Parts: sequence; structure tokens; C-alpha cells
Amino acid sequence: MRLFAALKKYREVKPHWEELCHQCGQCCFERSYEQGRLCVNYRRPCEFLDAETNLCVVYPYRFEACDQCKKVTLRHALSKRYLPDTCGYRQAFH
Repeated sequence: MRLFAALKKYREVKPHWEELCHQCGQCCFERSYEQGRLCVNYRRPCEFLDAETNLCVVYPYRFEACDQCKKVTLRHALSKRYLPDTCGYRQAFH
């Protein structure tokens, strides 16, 4: 999707951005950058991720409770490396 089209769509979905989430838990794993590349360690889930439900147990205050938790942005949704293709944010823009 071209940037202009992505920005236009983002303006449309922004009021219900959080509703795009499928609650798959894929964004709740340890991420680091090694030699300029994003690495996701799927063996290290966030301590607040319930492995059975894939739900964050501190969701309303996740940004305060977890230093590693970051809001998923349009940039993340457009980045194939940051989120899997099954992610609701990615699917909305691809």
C-alpha cells in the first residue's frame, strides 16, 4: 500500500484503532535490535501475557506496568518485520 493511501486509511480507522487487534499476542514478545535488524524472541513472552488466552492481564495500564510495551503504530502495521501477516493491524493495511 502506498504511503498516501495508508495515511488516508489510517485517518479512517484511527477512532477505532484498538479494535483492529485480533488479540493474538504476537506483539507481546521480547524484541531487540541486533546489527540493525529487529529480532523477536518467541520464547520470551511479556510477563503480563496470559499464554492461554493471549490477553494482556494489565491491558488498561500496560504502558505504565511494562517498560517494553509500546503502542502499535501505523509504522508498525506497515512493517513486515515488526508484526506477523496475521496481525489485525497489518491486515488492515495490506
